[in-house]
Amino acid sequence: MKIGLSGAGGTGKGTIARQIQEIYPEFEMIESPVEHIGKLIMPQSQSFRDIDNRTRRDFQYSCVTAQIQNEWFLKNRGISYISERSLFDYLAYYLRDSGEIMGYRVYEKYVLRAHESNPYDIIFYCCNDFKPHGSSSSEGDSWKERDEQSRKRRDDFLRRKFFEEKIFNGRIIELSGTPEERLKTVSAVLSEII
Repeated sequence: MKIGLSGAGGTGKGTIARQIQEIYPEFEMIESPVEHIGKLIMPQSQSFRDIDNRTRRDFQYSCVTAQIQNEWFLKNRGISYISERSLFDYLAYYLRDSGEIMGYRVYEKYVLRAHESNPYDIIFYCCNDFKPHGSSSSEGDSWKERDEQSRKRRDDFLRRKFFEEKIFNGRIIELSGTPEERLKTVSAVLSEII
């Protein structure tokens, strides 16, 4: 079984993925490679805000390629996994606050082709309906998106892709409310399936 978590930054995707893995240890967790790759290829950068457009494009390709490779590695070994960030999230994060980055359509085809060849069985979509812990610019992980306007843009993009354009044909479960309420919903769904 392949599960993806999706949603804007700070909506609890990583927390839920870790909790699922604790409850269902047969799932391997794929952590987002964003921070690791960011620090590897841009050691002088402290956050997303430090990345210029050209570097951001290369950075996004590197991150999504690492994600694709991690998912294929586990699929080819027959291992069930939970991905902290779905491939669709990489589409939302490719868009810069000022608009479209050069070459978005080519990037989108690359991501969608990868998904079609190894689709998720289910996506848990984390709604942007609460303020994340460490949401001020001085708190929390600097590689996580905390700006409310950016989070709203990412959420609007994903919502449009999932519910209007139907970019994913599988089962999508919306998660809202407190982290505890979200986990309760996830547990109820997974207990039916597993």
